[in-house]
Amino acid sequence: MRTFAVILAAMVAVAVAGSTALAGDAPQPSLNLGARTIVTTSNGVTTTTRVGAAQVVSPSIAPKTIACPNGTVYGRAWSQDANSYLYGVFWSNQHRGYYYFGCGGYDGRTHYSPSVWQTSQFGWDNAGYHKCESAGTGRGFTVSGLGCWKTGDPSQYPNQLHDFDNFKVSVVVKQLPFSATYTMCFGADPYGNVYNCT
Repeated sequence: MRTFAVILAAMVAVAVAGSTALAGDAPQPSLNLGARTIVTTSNGVTTTTRVGAAQVVSPSIAPKTIACPNGTVYGRAWSQDANSYLYGVFWSNQHRGYYYFGCGGYDGRTHYSPSVWQTSQFGWDNAGYHKCESAGTGRGFTVSGLGCWKTGDPSQYPNQLHDFDNFKVSVVVKQLPFSATYTMCFGADPYGNVYNCT
């Protein structure tokens, strides 16, 4: 019985070694195009991300660049809110944006992974943005922006786009000032998946 198992293992090894697969032929994740809301809580701060349904935004003549042989580009708006209590005072803050994803495909010789981006890559895709609204006051609190930045623009799968909003919340309780800093992060991958990354 042991001899049969050794022979069978050798046959499987030869079959696997003799097969060839092009890079990119492996099953790819499916696109995630629907609208949704994601809520997470960490260290007492609740972060809510809302994304609209993705829309095909390719021009009528789809781009024919080496990075986008299939010519399909999706666009999506998003917003992210954070809120919590600081010494009993409820505060909230938001940042928002618009990004693109998709492309990829096969040009007859090479498989290309999809991408995600905000900065225009084709000339016509100029609606992408990231805006931090970390300035203003609410009932009993003040928000001051400390930093607004992004990483991974553009990114090709498996990398992602990240938009950050770093801000300070200040409150006055019984005539005593208190403050704390927070960072929100919106993450998006080239297949339309989004997440809270802080």
